[in-house]
Amino acid sequence: MTGIDHPDLRQIRVIRHITGPAGKHLNPHPASLTLEIRDQQCPWNQTRFTLEATPQGATCRPAPTQTPDLTLDVSALASAYLGAITFTTLKNAGQVDEHTPGSLQQADQLFATTPAPWTPFNF
Repeated sequence: MTGIDHPDLRQIRVIRHITGPAGKHLNPHPASLTLEIRDQQCPWNQTRFTLEATPQGATCRPAPTQTPDLTLDVSALASAYLGAITFTTLKNAGQVDEHTPGSLQQADQLFATTPAPWTPFNF
C-alpha cells in the first residue's frame, strides 16, 4: 500500500495486492476462505491463498492446490480489502465467482469496516 501526502492533511491510499492481503487487518470472525486472484496486468501476481481467521487474529498463506471458495480480480480484492464495497455487491456486478455456498457472507464479515471509507478525490 502506498500513501501520498496531500496539502489538506488527508492521505490518499493506492493499493495493489501482491501475494495476497495481510491477514492481520481482517475482522476476528472465525472463518477459513480460499481466494483465487486473477491479475491480467501482472500475470505473475495471479495466486491462490487461504485466509484463516479466529478471535485471536488472522493469517494469510499460499494455497496453490486448494479449491477456491471465491475467484476474483485483484482490483475487486483491493476494493473489498479497503472496505469500499462488499464481496456480495462485487458478485452481483459480475466481479466475483462464488464456488462454495456461504463464502460470500464469510468474506463480507471478514473484510467489513466501520465507518465506511471515504475520499474527496475521484480517480
